[in-house]
Amino acid sequence: MTIATLSQILSLYTWFPLAIILAIYLLIARFYHRFSGKRTHFWLFGLPILFYGMSFVRYASIPAVTGDPFGDVAGAIGGLILIGLSTRLTYQMMKGAAQ
Repeated sequence: MTIATLSQILSLYTWFPLAIILAIYLLIARFYHRFSGKRTHFWLFGLPILFYGMSFVRYASIPAVTGDPFGDVAGAIGGLILIGLSTRLTYQMMKGAAQ
């Protein structure tokens, strides 16, 4: 087993816990949407899962350990979407609690 193969295995292994955590975020947003009546756009939490998945698959498909521009951009887009959605959901939930 080479270091590149180990890197590919660990890259794919890392995606699964991340996808589970993001799915929990999606379920929290769905729960809040359902019981508060406010629009949370919970289905958009699937986009970071998709972008991170594209990034990790891209990293696993190249034989080198170095970075890949497409994988880096896909990961950055997924991160920015996740930051925006998490901030928006937190603001919605805390705004409702303060009233």
